[in-house]
Amino acid sequence: MSGKIRIKMGSVEIEYEGSEEFIKGELLAMVGAICDLCKATVSFAGSQDATSGPQSAIEPLSPEAPPLRLSPASVAAKLDCKTGSDLVLAASAYLTFVEHSDSFERAQLLDSMKSATGYYKSSYSNNLSKYLHGLVADGALLQEASGRYALSSLTRRELEQQLAG
Repeated sequence: MSGKIRIKMGSVEIEYEGSEEFIKGELLAMVGAICDLCKATVSFAGSQDATSGPQSAIEPLSPEAPPLRLSPASVAAKLDCKTGSDLVLAASAYLTFVEHSDSFERAQLLDSMKSATGYYKSSYSNNLSKYLHGLVADGALLQEASGRYALSSLTRRELEQQLAG
């Protein structure tokens, strides 16, 4: 049987697709060693102590679930969007839960935001970099590569609960 896992801690990211035996045995042991190394490096550098070290985002990718049947505007309404940052999260939720994208490009986010009629304002496009930077700094979004984002596992669970309710 095969599985997928993506792990991001600080600037270190590991993505693996293959046998579950490797994930359970060797990969998780390797990740534990990397965690210990990251904590030791952070403590040594003096920038943070080991207890407030890098935050991990371990997100096993779930099997294909039936997509939600919501528009970007419906997602924005369910999440009670009031700000540009709120709409970025709503667009991220739309891409994740409706479009089943584990990660997405900045342009996809903007297109989804624009599709949320009644919520999108043209000023949001001008401030998108600021919103993305803030959401990454807050840990709500993960920046996988330049211009490519994903919901953090905690934010993903929270938004999933809000949309299900």
